[in-house]
Amino acid sequence: MADLHERLQGKISDPWLARNSVGNLGSAYYRMGQYQRAMACDEEALRLAREQKDRWNEGVRLGNLGSDYMDLGQTTRAIEYFEQALAIRREVGDRQGEALDLGNLAICYSELGQIARAIEYYEQALAIFREIGDRQNEVLYLGNLGSSYTDLGQTAEALQYLQQSLTLSREIGYRLIEGGSQSYMGNAYLNRGEWQEAARQFERAIEIADDIGNPEIQNQARYGLALARLYQGELAAAREMAEAACKYDLPLENHRASAVLGVVALRQGDAAAARAAFTTALNQANELLAQTPQLYSALDSKGLALCGLALCEGAHHVPAAKEAFRAARAITSAAGIVVWVLRLFDALAQADTTGILTEVRVEAAGEKTNL
Repeated sequence: MADLHERLQGKISDPWLARNSVGNLGSAYYRMGQYQRAMACDEEALRLAREQKDRWNEGVRLGNLGSDYMDLGQTTRAIEYFEQALAIRREVGDRQGEALDLGNLAICYSELGQIARAIEYYEQALAIFREIGDRQNEVLYLGNLGSSYTDLGQTAEALQYLQQSLTLSREIGYRLIEGGSQSYMGNAYLNRGEWQEAARQFERAIEIADDIGNPEIQNQARYGLALARLYQGELAAAREMAEAACKYDLPLENHRASAVLGVVALRQGDAAAARAAFTTALNQANELLAQTPQLYSALDSKGLALCGLALCEGAHHVPAAKEAFRAARAITSAAGIVVWVLRLFDALAQADTTGILTEVRVEAAGEKTNL
């Protein structure tokens, strides 16, 4: 689709067709993970919609720009765009668009650690999609709800939503969401400590993601499989998956794969590779935090990377690691998120032969200590 619309740019005289073509090109770039190119197209489509005084399409393009900013890690700016889009969608009676913006706001609030608020928005969006008979988005937000319940540590509820999403996505042939639901199920099984079942889910997700060429699921499922192999003690397989995950450039996800690669390399005794991976993870996390300081996932990766560097270079990294984890837990201490963080921390701590990370775990867990 991108190739066809690229050939049309600058050659369409009809303003309506020109707007739709550049907008569709932006959507194609977005699906391929090329967010900067998508943003340029979406900004042009927004300009044309406003020039044509087309409020309906103005809402569409604002929502698309919100998605671009969200996936670049600029979450607070994304929220501004989604709220503008939501107001217009309600004004013009675009029920599907209203639900999409509610769902995207839920994703943003989830990234900011506001899980209960995210679930509230997901449920509102899901109700509208069911009301208007939008099956594709129904299965998408069933999956997202399942992921949020995993974050809360309520994995039984999570798996119920995810199984619904998986079943419906197969019924309607929506492979993108089928792959995403498989990956989310892998996360739920990881949180339950069921490594083999988690690995099976991630392998299925990778197969689908590779078939359809979706970089987000390709990254997330390989990252998840790297964790499953790490917790099973299969370090060579874990490293292979972590290195593969690092090959996908997704600004919101990069720090996680780099941090896991550092943990695995250090556990293998490869200090040089571990130091490089932890440094990369730290830089990637800091880039995101410079744009959105409330991204708890980036703070957790920063804390983990600093712990890894403490083991590679010295204990002078420990205070900053404690501060990063402290900031993350101030944003969210949701049970599922804390379990996820501590399990990876403990995998790293197996390489801590002198106990310099002992006090850091308290901060990673969000536990209160007596002064």
